[in-house]
This record gives sequence, structure tokens and C-alpha cells, in this order.
Amino acid sequence: MEDKEIIEAIENFKQVLDEKGIDPSTALGTDLFNFVSTLTPIVNVDLFIHDSDGRVLLSYRDNDPTTGSGWHIPGGCVRFRETLDSRIHKTAFKELGTDIIYNPRPVLAKESFGEDGLADQNDHVRGHFISLLYDCTLSPDAKIINCDGEKIAGHLGWFTDVPEGFIEVQQFYKPYLEAWFSNPWIKGRLMK
Repeated sequence: MEDKEIIEAIENFKQVLDEKGIDPSTALGTDLFNFVSTLTPIVNVDLFIHDSDGRVLLSYRDNDPTTGSGWHIPGGCVRFRETLDSRIHKTAFKELGTDIIYNPRPVLAKESFGEDGLADQNDHVRGHFISLLYDCTLSPDAKIINCDGEKIAGHLGWFTDVPEGFIEVQQFYKPYLEAWFSNPWIKGRLMK
């Protein structure tokens, strides 16, 4: 049986969200997102973007309050009532400034908990992620933004091996990246 105080608090919370015009299908804002992440797993899509030269496209984060600084596989969190397809394309436009072509079947799915650096151990913010890695290539007419390899937030770089400073919270992808860089057979099977 539900606690009466909790039910009232939830109803009041819903009313405040309505009054503020917060639509969970678009964005929650940092504070609300962090709160929600203490209650339920967060699903995110990550874009493993590669080219015909065997390079992988990574993005740089600088002084991110949750993840710190470093190179990472571009990605984004799925919104309420949003399809994975929609989030994949929106993430590509947000992170790259262009669209991508992707295989709809993830090449890797990983469930992550606070022990691998995703959570603040004190309050469990962002303490449970379900990450789906999608094999992607750029659209033929793509023109990506800020692709200079500079260590500046939001800048992109092409890599032929795992770079120094690969972001801690994505270390679970490192074995996959290393295998991909060292094995032409794997490269040839992607996007089939």
C-alpha cells in the first residue's frame, strides 16, 4: 500500500511540472534529470562512428561535472516516449552537426553501475545506466563541425587507436575499441 504523504508529494510535484511547462519528452533540465537518475536506470545511445580508413570519431568533454574531461564516444540519453531511432539521429545532429547512417541492431549493450565511475557514490546520481552502442557511418554528404582533434569541449577528432585521456565512465568500451582497431575482420563485418 502506498504512503499517503508520498502520493500527495507526487501529485504536488506533477502539478509543479505542469505549471512550469516541463515536458519530459523534450528535456528535464539538469537538476530534475539528476533526481530522476536516483530513482530509475537511464538508457543512453552511443554512436560508434567510423570511416573507410578504419578511424573512429570521438568527441571531447571538458570539465563535465559528472564525467570529467576526456575523449568519449558521442551519445545521448533517451527521453520519455522517444524512439531509439529518434534519439540516435538527434544525438548525431547535436554532437556532430550532421546525420549518420546506422545499423539498428546495437553492437554492444552494457549495464553500468556506480562502481565504474558513473555515479556519485554519496547520492547515487546517475548510478545506473543501460548503454547501447550503435555501429554508424557518416552520411555521404556529411559535413561535421569542429573536427580538429582539439581538446576543447564539443570538438571532434578521428582516431586510429584509443587516445590518451579516454573518458573514465566509458572505459567499458575500451576493450571493444581496442579489438576493433586491431582486427580487420571485425571492421569488415560492421554495417552489414
